Amino acid sequence: MSYEKIKSMTIKEDKEGNVHFKMLVASNNVTPINYENWSGVRTWEQFFYNLLGEDWQPNDSANKYFWKALMTIFFEMIKKNGDDATQIWLGYHLKDEATKEQKELFGKYLKKFKELYYRLKSLSSLPCKFAVWDDNKGYTVKMTSNRVWRSFYECKQYSLCEAFVVWYKLKEYYSAHNAIISPIVSSPNNGNNKIKDFLTQIIS
Repeated sequence: MSYEKIKSMTIKEDKEGNVHFKMLVASNNVTPINYENWSGVRTWEQFFYNLLGEDWQPNDSANKYFWKALMTIFFEMIKKNGDDATQIWLGYHLKDEATKEQKELFGKYLKKFKELYYRLKSLSSLPCKFAVWDDNKGYTVKMTSNRVWRSFYECKQYSLCEAFVVWYKLKEYYSAHNAIISPIVSSPNNGNNKIKDFLTQIIS
């Protein structure tokens, strides 16, 4: 499947509700990989459709793991609700041929996506740092595609989004079902409570 690999992407919503994006992007089926700057404008519906259908796929580390965390949380939300991401995508892709239920699903999850985007953007801007504890094996200090390094004597300080991605991969790929995310650098102005509430919602 052909898709766009995104190394970094920023967006800004204008007064009309359109999404202005700037990205560093490369096609996955062209070698060698050559990232280039690309900018443009999409409606929220179009922007959401591109990400939902995975025509645009941010790299794990894009924007300090923000997009990976956002899309992982979002797809998990769909799964927990018992809905089908393909049916949501078809609600826009099929245009007039989409069923009423598909169109309603697309509208429902577009709203949820926007809410999640702005909430995670706000929380990830707080000056907090986190550690990821892997059950009785210690703190996770490094992770590659096929190996995890842990330590009882040191802990790596992660951003909120990177901590979530590391936690999720431990749970999904290394059966670390008791792994936890722990704050180690606090945030002023009730930031810790906001993050705690957010993590409780997405991890439970």
